[in-house]
Amino acid sequence: RVRWAIWMPDGRIIYSRTEDAPRSMEANLWSVNADPETGRAQSDPRRLTDWVGFRMRVFSTTADGKTFVFMNDIEQSDVWIADLADNGTRLESPQRMTLSEKMDWAGGWTPDSKHVLFYSDRAGIYDLFSQAIDDTSAQPLTRSAEEQRSPRMCPDEQCVLFMEWPMTKAGGPAPIAGNIMRMPAGGGPSDTLFSVNGYYGAGGAGSYLAAVGGYPSFRCPREKGALCVVAEKDATGNKVNFTTFDPYKGRARQIASLDFEIGRAHV
Repeated sequence: RVRWAIWMPDGRIIYSRTEDAPRSMEANLWSVNADPETGRAQSDPRRLTDWVGFRMRVFSTTADGKTFVFMNDIEQSDVWIADLADNGTRLESPQRMTLSEKMDWAGGWTPDSKHVLFYSDRAGIYDLFSQAIDDTSAQPLTRSAEEQRSPRMCPDEQCVLFMEWPMTKAGGPAPIAGNIMRMPAGGGPSDTLFSVNGYYGAGGAGSYLAAVGGYPSFRCPREKGALCVVAEKDATGNKVNFTTFDPYKGRARQIASLDFEIGRAHV
């Protein structure tokens, strides 16, 4: 949980440490006295700041130790919408939809194109939300003790698919598997469709990049009756397999794989 540290001229080590959930994306400054010969602590850690919206790193100090500087490296993502112009090659009138100071990532649209489905950690864990494009407040789709991400409409527009993992602690090991879940489009209890390998997020549990990127991931076409496709790494981590699935029946068949080591796709 230590993000950065510096040894001060007076013998103290000042360091930044991430906060407990639900503030695991924030950090504050702490100090501990240390023996300059052995490096061993000579005091209990002492909190120096309890600020909200900070994530300190890149420290520096003057030679006399009286001035200390740092960079506030807080990260935040938001959902924006815009009109497509010039045959989809240019964005017009972009506007920010989500006004939370937490992580917000777009998932998909409702069939009428009037609401955006997204996931956010505004309640301390990634949950699913829906927000009208002409509104400033979001409505929760789920409330769960699990991490839920990437809400997308089923091809028949009757259900919402999403990914779910057990709750992870910042800096802790990421889950090795999750589930593709299904819930009614109008809301209600969700069902497990099938399990998927890996943990969605390029940076590991508790990091900014844990919010987006990596595998597994899935997409669905808009054509009713069509199959969706999920991409997930195999046990070696060197290959991504692409498998079709039915939103109501589960996995169908593997249609392609990509080998990272030789950069070649197999279909």
